[in-house]
Amino acid sequence: MSDEAPRTEEEFDAFFKDSYTPTVRRLMGRETRLTQADADAIVARAFHETYMRWSEVRDPQGYLWDRVVKRLIDHWRKQQATREVLCDTSERIFVRPAPMDGEPERCMDRMHVEKLIDELSPRDQRAIRLDLAGATSAQLAEALGTTENTARVCLHRAKTRLAKLVDREAEVR
Repeated sequence: MSDEAPRTEEEFDAFFKDSYTPTVRRLMGRETRLTQADADAIVARAFHETYMRWSEVRDPQGYLWDRVVKRLIDHWRKQQATREVLCDTSERIFVRPAPMDGEPERCMDRMHVEKLIDELSPRDQRAIRLDLAGATSAQLAEALGTTENTARVCLHRAKTRLAKLVDREAEVR
């Protein structure tokens, strides 16, 4: 591209077509802990920001990579924020009505439920813990690297599996 600021959408389209895949590869080569979906999302966001200022950009490659690095930093910060879910272990969760005579006890303290959560798959554990921490569907989807609908289905299935474990434990007691 020339030293003048690119002005047309056709130039941006050509820039996008030539630069998108190499930019994703460059990012994936630099940051190996990223999933393909995360890298695509970061680069797509950077291209969107580049497009929004396209008429002012003097060095498209430099500006784009600057945007990619800034979005990567944002991604890391979000990962740090969701990595550890703080829980009050004294509080009771999944409390059900008191059993009638002859029925198994269905109330469990949080520590016992946490042990049951640990028996689930890592993906189910993450979904349950994020839900307990009050994460929205969008936050859950981002953490799991899926769409919101898929995240809701994943959470529902994780809760179903956990409920089966809780019921199994209640019968043993």
